[in-house]
Amino acid sequence: MKRKRISQTGRVIQEEPPEAGPSPGGPAASEHLSEDLKAVPEMDLSEHSFRTLIQNAPFGVYRSTVEGRFLLVNPALVDILGYASAEELLTRNLDRDVYVHAALRRRVVGEYWHNKHYWDFEADWKRKDGNVIRVRLTGRACHATEQHPLFFEIFVEDISERGRLEHQLIQAQKMEAVGQLAGGIAHDFNNLLGMILGQADLFKEELGPEDPRTPRVQAIHDAAARAAALTRKLLTFSRKQRAEARRVDINAAVHDAEKLLREFTGDKVEVVVRLAPDAGAIHIDPVQLEQVLMNLVINARDAMPEGGSLTIETSLVEVSEAEARLHFGARPGQFVVLSVADNGIGMDSKTMSHIFEPFFTTKPAGKGTGLGLSTTYGIVRQAHGFIVPSSELGRGTTFRIYFPPDEAALPDILPDSAAAVTACGCETILLVEEEPGMREITHELLAAGGYCVLEAADFSRAIDIAEQAKEPIALLLTDLFMPGMDGRTLAARLRTILPDLRVLYMSGYSDDIHADQNALSRPVPVLRKPFSRSDLLDRVRRALSEPESKCAG
Repeated sequence: MKRKRISQTGRVIQEEPPEAGPSPGGPAASEHLSEDLKAVPEMDLSEHSFRTLIQNAPFGVYRSTVEGRFLLVNPALVDILGYASAEELLTRNLDRDVYVHAALRRRVVGEYWHNKHYWDFEADWKRKDGNVIRVRLTGRACHATEQHPLFFEIFVEDISERGRLEHQLIQAQKMEAVGQLAGGIAHDFNNLLGMILGQADLFKEELGPEDPRTPRVQAIHDAAARAAALTRKLLTFSRKQRAEARRVDINAAVHDAEKLLREFTGDKVEVVVRLAPDAGAIHIDPVQLEQVLMNLVINARDAMPEGGSLTIETSLVEVSEAEARLHFGARPGQFVVLSVADNGIGMDSKTMSHIFEPFFTTKPAGKGTGLGLSTTYGIVRQAHGFIVPSSELGRGTTFRIYFPPDEAALPDILPDSAAAVTACGCETILLVEEEPGMREITHELLAAGGYCVLEAADFSRAIDIAEQAKEPIALLLTDLFMPGMDGRTLAARLRTILPDLRVLYMSGYSDDIHADQNALSRPVPVLRKPFSRSDLLDRVRRALSEPESKCAG
């Protein structure tokens, strides 16, 4: 006959095993219980306090038999497992109803029952509704004799949310590391590509348009230009690519892109656009925003080879602290949300964990570079937003992008495409570039444009040249990233020697132009690597010809 203990509220919290009957392979359970019961009259107050502590504990607490039958459960455990009452949970079995992998519990019971404790043992449990949670278990085996266990006493902590956050942190750290690697590789590639483009430009000029070798040189030039576009995507992913950000009405941007997006999706895909009137504006490079839309729409189209429905929505939402904690990189506050959803093939969790990594793709060979989502990730991070993807196999995928509303504009940087006054000149230019090949080809290109060039491989040599120069130096053309001193510091130092010195920076990426807000009171000229001969000469001429207030260092 089973005996039940009733709490003061009338709820069953413990079901004791029968007084008679042996525990598995050992003496009767009543031997142990009878000793407990003898002590009760002398310990009523202590036992009451102990039971109150268990009842109010923030962690789940339970007793169970070796076979997995619950003997005692507290309210926290009932909540963790999603049952309506302790009575209902006491009818369940750990192997059958709680553990996702019953064999795991049986193995651990065999390992831990003899004078051992559970120490931070983790397992997957299933709630009453079938959802899987991750729990951490700590406890001990209580023995009737040394050889024969009677029951287990276990503390349970639900670590599902912590696990998700840890996973997101690991993913974010991995993405940051990959971004740093991508940025470094792209920066070095840009120097190499700059040499190729420069040599191709000079060679074409030497050959002339009628030379039969000119098409081959042009092919080399075009291949290097395509490679440069690829490195720009890597730099966007690593958030080291310059952006001309400005205030953009999110609804207007989606509306303007809608016709083009419909052409990309074709007739088999139904495109639904829902724009919230109060969505508002964000601060982003409009070209990059269009690129984000294109990347997501193309991926959605490819996920629906037989056709389907694609929904693009905008909204203005408030993210709570609790919601922000669920997504690493998120923060509470008001956000403009751009959502792109499809009802295509969807993705499993393993695929989802890699989708933002550069060159990761599920598409067949030749159908994609694997840079679409990684580029999107970089653009969104650069705009101080975050992405929340969700997907399920057979049920489609949704990407929700959270942008902060436009409040404070980032300083603008002069665009590369600005028109120059003239391409040639005769002034003296101090060229500072660490990479020998890049320094050599830049020197040649400038000399071919009529300029007198003084070159330095490092900042200390540049200062020596400036101090010893017999002819006035009109322009400093320097890389931003070199050992010992950054380009802006060098410019400031040289201007103490040459007060009228103009400055033009070169860089494979120019994100740290944003770092010093004091230096951004006016536009900063930056020549992005790799550059062609015409790009170089145009930007140099502009730096020399514009009023001095435009040529900030």
